[in-house]
Amino acid sequence: MLTQSWITAENFEQFDTSINPTRDRRDDIRRLANALEVYAILPTALDPSVQRACAFVAAEALEISWRPQSEESPTYAESKRWTFGSPATFEHIEAGLLYLIAGYDANAAVAARSLESNDLQNQISNPAEFWLLKNLQNFLNLRVASLGVPPPNIPDENADISTVARHAVISGIGDAIQGHLLWLTYSPGGDQQALEAINSIIYSLEHDASDRPVQARYADLHHLALLIAAAIQETTGRALRSVSPPSDDGGRFVTYQRNKAASRPLLWPAAAEYADQALPGPNAHAVVSVPTGAGKSSVAELAVCQALKSGWVLYLTPTNALSGQVRRHLAETLGRLEGVKIRDFLGGIEYTELAGETLGHVTGGTQVLVMTPEKCSLALRQNPEEFRNLSLCVFDEAHLIGDGGTRAVLSELVVSEIIYRAPDVKFLMLSALLANPEDLASWIGAVSEKKSIVIDNPWRPTRTLRAMAGFFADDHRTVATRAREALNSKPARIKNHPTSIPVSLLASLQGAWKGSDREDYALTRTNVTVDLKFHRDDGLKTEGYYGRAASAFAQNLGMEGHRVLVFLPRSKHDSFKYALEAEGFEDLAATDLPHGVADLIRLANEELGATSLLEQAICKGVAVHTSAMLREEQRASEIAFDNGRARIFFATGALAQGLNLPATAVIIGGTSIGYDPNQDFAEAQRRTRSQLLNAIGRAGRATVAARSMAIVIPNQALYFQSNFNLQPAFKRAEFLQHEDASSEVASQLDGMIQRARDGSLNIQSMSRFEEVAFSFLSFSADGSEAEGVIRNTWAVHRANAANDVDQVTHAIGSLGARFLLEKSAPNWISLASHKAGLPLPQTAEVELFLRRHLLAGDAPESLSDWAGLLADVLESLSPEDLSGILSKTPFGATKLLNVWSEDLDERTVAWDHFRDGLHAWMSGEAMTQLAVRLLANPSARPEGRGQSDSLPKVLRVVENGFSFQISVAAGALGAVVAAGRENDSEGPWEGISDTSLRQLNLLPLAVRLGTNSPEVTAWVRAGARPRRVGHLLAEILPPPPSSDDEEMRRYCSRQLNQHPEFILRSARTSDEHDLLRALIGTRLL
Repeated sequence: MLTQSWITAENFEQFDTSINPTRDRRDDIRRLANALEVYAILPTALDPSVQRACAFVAAEALEISWRPQSEESPTYAESKRWTFGSPATFEHIEAGLLYLIAGYDANAAVAARSLESNDLQNQISNPAEFWLLKNLQNFLNLRVASLGVPPPNIPDENADISTVARHAVISGIGDAIQGHLLWLTYSPGGDQQALEAINSIIYSLEHDASDRPVQARYADLHHLALLIAAAIQETTGRALRSVSPPSDDGGRFVTYQRNKAASRPLLWPAAAEYADQALPGPNAHAVVSVPTGAGKSSVAELAVCQALKSGWVLYLTPTNALSGQVRRHLAETLGRLEGVKIRDFLGGIEYTELAGETLGHVTGGTQVLVMTPEKCSLALRQNPEEFRNLSLCVFDEAHLIGDGGTRAVLSELVVSEIIYRAPDVKFLMLSALLANPEDLASWIGAVSEKKSIVIDNPWRPTRTLRAMAGFFADDHRTVATRAREALNSKPARIKNHPTSIPVSLLASLQGAWKGSDREDYALTRTNVTVDLKFHRDDGLKTEGYYGRAASAFAQNLGMEGHRVLVFLPRSKHDSFKYALEAEGFEDLAATDLPHGVADLIRLANEELGATSLLEQAICKGVAVHTSAMLREEQRASEIAFDNGRARIFFATGALAQGLNLPATAVIIGGTSIGYDPNQDFAEAQRRTRSQLLNAIGRAGRATVAARSMAIVIPNQALYFQSNFNLQPAFKRAEFLQHEDASSEVASQLDGMIQRARDGSLNIQSMSRFEEVAFSFLSFSADGSEAEGVIRNTWAVHRANAANDVDQVTHAIGSLGARFLLEKSAPNWISLASHKAGLPLPQTAEVELFLRRHLLAGDAPESLSDWAGLLADVLESLSPEDLSGILSKTPFGATKLLNVWSEDLDERTVAWDHFRDGLHAWMSGEAMTQLAVRLLANPSARPEGRGQSDSLPKVLRVVENGFSFQISVAAGALGAVVAAGRENDSEGPWEGISDTSLRQLNLLPLAVRLGTNSPEVTAWVRAGARPRRVGHLLAEILPPPPSSDDEEMRRYCSRQLNQHPEFILRSARTSDEHDLLRALIGTRLL
């Protein structure tokens, strides 16, 4: 009933409700609201959660059933004197207070926004009522607009006793509201006794002078007072200031509370539950499984702020982009506290001993470091001792620990080793998708022997209408008939006729589509149409229609003021295609781009060597976000959408895994995600469900809209009959039947641990991610460290194999030792493999080549020469061994793919192209120039972003090939040399000069960043990005010569942060000046 009424009440222009069979049930909804409100505000024996549910449904019913005043029956409005001038105003207040009682303070703020009309003061004749209304608005917004404003006096000195008494009641209610809000926000004049004051007023209205119960006087004010009393009681229990601070933290947490309460004084359910069970402290591990947008970041804030008393804090996120977003958020909320530093420890996972790229100079004090699990894995290999003083580890998107592949394995091993290294650490694991949080909590609690709690709460601040798009069968027949008639009038050689068909929606506001009762669903035709072709023989062709339908829906919703996320999960190339084709919005096209967005695009243009097509899209109000983009382009899109310069945001499904870009509408164009040949059917299905549910979870903007919508357009077109059947819809998008938390994760090390127990573990049969785990675990000569990490793994816990850890450790260690013995390789290769994160067989081959090279001659003395030697090492590997280091995927459709060829001549030519491309990348050539070098057939459109264009291909080579995989291989050279110098005094390692060692330490970063000298590397490390800007600055403003690369980086950083005008004056041309100005303008974005 609520679903049908919302569709009717919203009356969006794109919904053709005149032909929708849903009848108007808003009067029924009002009666429902009245019935439920009684249970929400009067004392009953109901469970508090039931009372809150009654309050929520009553509030929803009031808001959905609201009509504009012009629709109200005059007799209804005039039959009774309404407080605040009209029934509509009173009902918005009523709904807002019910939302507060239910715990939905964001929805209360939305209800309050309906009361911001300039005509209200004219409509309300009583100044005291208007004063009370303003206090109620402040309460619903949870913002103090003015401090302690007293009620106005009665304008008529000769007013009757009833008027005077009513004025006194209004004044008392307003004072109580004001005192409570001031208390919530730590403002002067706050009153913690506001509930007693309002209850006293209620009592006086219900009793006469002799204290006898009577029918309540001033029924409207009595009703209002009951609502306010319940709202005050509820908000007191969720007040941020009610959270107990840790002892002896110097007042840091109380300062945080004061700062935060000014804008957000209440805790959402997950944070309130965490504070109750795990604070002060934190005194327990926690696994928090709540929907997207339900306040996971607020839970993390509480934990981080209290944990800083005991040591530094680690915050793990799945991507560098999300790490940056978390760092910016924490800097705003916690970075202002005295002594607190927030840093994102970004970068790749390549090994280096370069100062400033390890934790050795970072941890300590009250610091929060944000990084990916991969980066943390490297940090544990470089500086394990720095984790001893770790007090808290926040693991965001913790379901990735069972997601399959290398990241899942590294994540589990990182958690296991942190428990081993940090005796006092507490974990806070956050996810919107975990179906089995109890399993993770049991693991962490058991292996650390500490209390572990689970917060599994389905509450979310907004409701999302889930809808599936399709076509009415009658519309299909009509369109087909007309198209066939048109084709019959044309020559037979013409096979196709363009046509369009209206899209219909099958919708439910109840969340997951679990019920099969048709009354829970609404079917409505819309005014949105999708362009199709009708084939003379094959009929209506709907292949690939979902992208066009998603774009059409987005355009319509954007025109209505919605902020729309469009996920196109099939291919990363679709997002740019539809963004460029979209009509956009004239009102936005007439305005200039914000400076930050324009500056980021200017930087991207320089790196690309061509004009980014993103500018064309954002100028008309459409943003794009895919992996086939520069980070500057992605950030420009994020900012444009976040500040409203773009209303539509086209993205791949991968975006759903992290960035917080909430919208009032989400559209999923297609129900299959990108193809991965390495996944079995069950894993692919689980991955699809997880990613698409996470995308749906992005719908909802708290404080902007109480309800949002998620529209799914299935791959295979769905046809509705008027007497519709739900089963075909369920089959088209099975994931709609699940709640967000539907991913039951398991350890990806289960198989490896089992084979180590039964003796069948074999290096030759390991999967890629098992090879990574093996290199992580097989390094310790005495096995003690590996044993400690293995004992803490989830796989061992799941197998109840604690008694077999010695056996497992011995099996892994002896397997590595036997392999090295058979290869006549030194034992310390396992340590080099561990440092580099490279499989043991490939590390042994790298060591053998390096040893022979160094025995035959001197080590390289420059970055370019080391890069050349790196290419020689890789070329020496067999295609099979090369596949253990590099994946072919990034190099497909390039001249480099034949480095895996079995034909020696083809391999030789391909490796020459590899050297040429790597040299050009490190020398700072633009992407379009790199495309000419790397691609056999560069596209005619250098700036194109389609599947057949050059830029997406060369970006894939650079990002996934050079910057990721080749940089790890470069780190392996340094890891071998470092391990050799530590353990092989008779080897050729000691003969490497200091200059050569310096260049070797720089090599992994130079390969990842695209630099070719210490000077360029220093500028790029300092933040002069993208890479071509760093090359420019090194040319026009080189840092003073130094053998200390960290000092050079600090010099460059000082110039960027403290002397931007000096940098601008160094520009030689106007183009350089504009480029450097753009760099300086984006430093904090």
